[in-house]
Amino acid sequence: MEKTLFRALLLATTASLAAGALAAPAAALADGTTTSLSSAEMAAALKAVAATTAIAEIPGYAGEVTATFNSFSTTAVTTTLLHHPALLKATDTGRQTGSVRFAADPVHGRGSFRSVIAGEGVTIGFGVGGKGEYVYLADPAEHAAARMAGLPAARYVFQPDPKLTLDTWAGQNAPAPSDLIVQDPRHPGTRTVHDDGSADYAYTTDSATITYSADAGGVASGGTVASPAIDETFLFQYGAHSVTLPPSTQVISRVTLTKALAYRTMASSVARVAGDITALVEEKAHGRNVTAAGVRKWGRVVVTGFNRSIEVTMVTVRNRAGGVRIGAKNPYTGATSAYVVKARGKHAVARKA
Repeated sequence: MEKTLFRALLLATTASLAAGALAAPAAALADGTTTSLSSAEMAAALKAVAATTAIAEIPGYAGEVTATFNSFSTTAVTTTLLHHPALLKATDTGRQTGSVRFAADPVHGRGSFRSVIAGEGVTIGFGVGGKGEYVYLADPAEHAAARMAGLPAARYVFQPDPKLTLDTWAGQNAPAPSDLIVQDPRHPGTRTVHDDGSADYAYTTDSATITYSADAGGVASGGTVASPAIDETFLFQYGAHSVTLPPSTQVISRVTLTKALAYRTMASSVARVAGDITALVEEKAHGRNVTAAGVRKWGRVVVTGFNRSIEVTMVTVRNRAGGVRIGAKNPYTGATSAYVVKARGKHAVARKA
C-alpha cells in the first residue's frame, strides 16, 4: 500500500529532490556563520547528523509535512495511490495544499500516518510488525461492499503479513529522519551555524533548493524544500509515541473485502464468464461444429481462471444437456445469477437461466 501522501509528495519532484524532500528538516536559513561545503563535505556532515538522529529515534519519532504544489502534480502522483481510488481525481490548474502526519513506535513495532490533499480526500494507514497493515477505505465501492458483508462501520481493511517489519512499512509510509537525510547529499552547498549551536545545511539541485536543520545536539529538527512545482515544510519530533490501532468494529479483513467486492458485481461477472466461454469454445472448434464435450471442457477452464483471477470461488459450473450451466449465489443477499451455455452447430450459445 504504498502509497501515501508522503510518496505522492516525493514523486511530485525529481528523484533527487524526492529523497532530499523527505529528509528536509524545517527551519529556513537565518543569520549565522556560513561555510561552503563540497559535495563530499556535505555528505559527511549529513551523515554525522543522521548518526545523532538515529539515537534520538530509538524510543520513537513523529513528524508533520505540509506542502503547496501545482495541481497537475497531484494528478500525476495520486495514480500511485492504488488502494485509494477515491483520490484519483484529475485537476486542471492552480495550487493545492496537502499535509501528512506520521509516527513510529519502534518499541511496540507500530507506525501510523494520516495524509490529506485539500479538496480530494484523506488516507490513513497503520503498520504492525509481524502482523500486517491497516489501509483506509477511501473507495465508495469498498464501503458498499463492507456494508453488504454486514460491516457498515468498517473504515479500514486489514492485510495480514507476518513477515512485515516496522522498518519496511515505515520506509514507504513514515520514514525515519536519519534514513532520509542521507539519501541525497550529493550536492555542494552551505552550512550555517547559529549562536544557539543549531545549524542549517542547504544545497540546490536542478529543480529545488533544500534546507536541512539540526538542533544544537546535532539532531535533525526540520527543513524546507522550495521549487516551482512544490514547496514543503517538515518538522520532526522524538521520543515515545503511542500508536493506537483502529477498533475491531472498524476493520474488515482483506479476504472478506475481496469476497464482498466480487459478489457486489456478481451478475455482470457471470454474464461476462458466459460470454468468455462461448468465445473460447468457438475458437477451439476452429470452424468445426461445437460439441457438448468442448463446451464442458473449456467452460471449466474459463470458470477456473476467472475464480482464480478474483481470488474467490464464486462462479460454479455443472453439466447440462448439450453443455453447462454456470451460476453464482450471493452469500450476503441471497441473490442468484446463472447462464446455460450449449453447443449449437458451429456456435456456442449462452442464455440466461
